[in-house]
Amino acid sequence: MGASSRPKFESKTASEADEFFVTFLESWRKAMSLTNFYLAGHSFGGYICGHYAYRYPEHLKKILMLSPAGVVWVPPDFDITQMKFKNGKKPNKLFKSIATSIWEKKWSPFGVMRTSKFIGKKIIKSYLKKRMGMLTDEEQ
Repeated sequence: MGASSRPKFESKTASEADEFFVTFLESWRKAMSLTNFYLAGHSFGGYICGHYAYRYPEHLKKILMLSPAGVVWVPPDFDITQMKFKNGKKPNKLFKSIATSIWEKKWSPFGVMRTSKFIGKKIIKSYLKKRMGMLTDEEQ
């Protein structure tokens, strides 16, 4: 996320966290003297791109949100089985079955970890502590 300096993260709510990242991105944009630029983000970065674009559309030329986290709206006419590859071939039945299952259950790697009782929670707590300097409920 470009924050290799690990700025102090003290947000307690989701909206405070959103504000933290959008403000950080806007500060970076100003420091780089960017205007009318392309912004791309994957997963959580895509989510933050959406928040940034909503708040500062005047600075962006275009945004690219790749698998943005938190976007749950599905177009009513979406059908994964109609997906085609560039060469015109459709995916095989096994791929379509797996992709359909993942799509319908809103599966994600973090989702699997969140639902596991011990291992997933331990991994997520460790990740948050290392990445964001966040303390777990037990440590606070």
